[in-house]
Amino acid sequence: MKMFPMATCYTCDMSKCASCIDVHCGSCQDPRYLHIFDSATGAGICPCNPGYVEIGDVCVSCNPGCALCGNQDPNNCSLCVYGYKLVETSCVKVCYMLDPSDSTCTVCPEGCDTCFDSQNCSKTICDAGLFYFENTCLANCLTGTFGANVSNVSICQSCPDGCSSCDNSSVCGSCVPNYYLNTTENICKGCHPSCETCTSSQSTDCLTCPFGVIDATGACPTTPVSLTCNISTFYDSVSGTCVACSSGCEVCSSPTNCLKCSKSRYQSGTTCVTCATIRGFAVINGTCGEICGDGIKINSPCDDKNTDSGDGCSSNCLIE
Repeated sequence: MKMFPMATCYTCDMSKCASCIDVHCGSCQDPRYLHIFDSATGAGICPCNPGYVEIGDVCVSCNPGCALCGNQDPNNCSLCVYGYKLVETSCVKVCYMLDPSDSTCTVCPEGCDTCFDSQNCSKTICDAGLFYFENTCLANCLTGTFGANVSNVSICQSCPDGCSSCDNSSVCGSCVPNYYLNTTENICKGCHPSCETCTSSQSTDCLTCPFGVIDATGACPTTPVSLTCNISTFYDSVSGTCVACSSGCEVCSSPTNCLKCSKSRYQSGTTCVTCATIRGFAVINGTCGEICGDGIKINSPCDDKNTDSGDGCSSNCLIE
């Protein structure tokens, strides 16, 4: 009887191979690809596709945005997909909308790693040297805020109430109007309501006033001085006081704007002129008026150089 040699069975790793050539793979399970090392037979091995890392015998997807990861760790990225950037070993998103049709990406504001849209950051993560504040990344914190490190993130925090500048959440450097710096506590406290700036909360410790000037006691007027000026004065914003109108003016709004002259003066526009300097005028019974009978007709209906009546022009220069 003729004897046949016994056939040898070879086993390939079916957890990786979809088909075998001897002990090697002829095709691969998803998500693996065939890396051929024998071009004659087409045999090869099945490593994980890019974007996966092999942990044990299983291909585990890299973290979102990670194109290549290794060291059996899906978080250990070495290359990022478009729209992400590598920060140490992590891929963080730099655009809020990636159009799959043409791979265009709308980028975040400068310094933001993630964002809601092209104007607003969505996380308190900014590039090194930048500070996060109200959905944006800043090179320097704004007035009224200070730089702080919270959970290893650089952010701008608001100063305490009343501070215009501060070193931290408890120490003010300067104060906004209506506040003063309490040097004992290094915080800003409110002035008395009548003060604009002050040295304490007392009404007699004002430095400047919202209207008017400080009186001898150090207090500000509680009513605008301009509302207390009488009719023959005007409010001077420089001195903060009521100043008398110019000579001959009864009502004025400024030293050069007379609204009503005294009876003994003649009003020429916004100024009061001495009556005697106006041709045809004189002070008559305490009032500046046109002279009747001098032959100079200005405002009168007539003037015939006399004050006689019965000649067509009466004694008070009215037509008869």
